Amino acid sequence: MISGLNNTTVLVPPFDPFGGDFTGGGFVAAGDFDHDGRAEIVATPDRGGGPRVSIYSLLGGVLTEALGWAERTVAEAEAVDDAEALADAYYVMGWGYGALGKEKGLTFMQRSLEAYQRSGNMVRQAGVLSSLGVVCQWAGRWDEALSYYEQGRKEASKIGSRVVAATASINIAEILTDRGEWAEAEAILLETLPLWKA
Repeated sequence: MISGLNNTTVLVPPFDPFGGDFTGGGFVAAGDFDHDGRAEIVATPDRGGGPRVSIYSLLGGVLTEALGWAERTVAEAEAVDDAEALADAYYVMGWGYGALGKEKGLTFMQRSLEAYQRSGNMVRQAGVLSSLGVVCQWAGRWDEALSYYEQGRKEASKIGSRVVAATASINIAEILTDRGEWAEAEAILLETLPLWKA
C-alpha cells in the first residue's frame, strides 16, 4: 500500500491475503475494527476467491486467519478429545473475538478455562483467568474484570507464577485508576515493585 501524498512511501509492506495460488483481484478497505485506535486493513477476494474476509492489523497480526485456524482446531480437537488443543483454540477465539468487541469472546475464553481445567493445566488456568479479565475490561464490564483478575492473581500466586500475578495486579490497578481510586491502585502497584526490581 503506497501513500497517496507522494506515491512512493510504503505504508504497508506487501502481503498475500488469499494465498499464493489465487491470481484474481480483490477489494481493500481500512477501519478500526478492534477499537484500539489504529486502523486495520480488510481484504476480500473478487470472483473465484471464495467467501473470505481477512482483517490485518497494521502491526502485522492476521486476526481472521487466526480465528479460522482456531475453528478448524476446535473441530479436530473435539474429534480426538484433546482438551489442551481445544483450550488453546478456544483461547485464540476468545482473544480474537474479544479484540473485535464481540460478546462471544467472553464465551470462548470461558470455554478455554474449562478445557484447561479438564486437562489439569494450572499454569494456563491462571493466565486464562487474567485474560477473561482483559476481555471483560474491553467490554466495559469492570466489576467482572476485577473479579477475574483477582482469581487469576490468586491462582498464579498458588503456582508461583509471580509475573502473571503481578500482571493481574497491574490490570486491577488500571481499573482502579480509571475509577479514580488512586490510593488503592498505588498500594497494589507498590506490591509488584519487588518483582520489577529483581
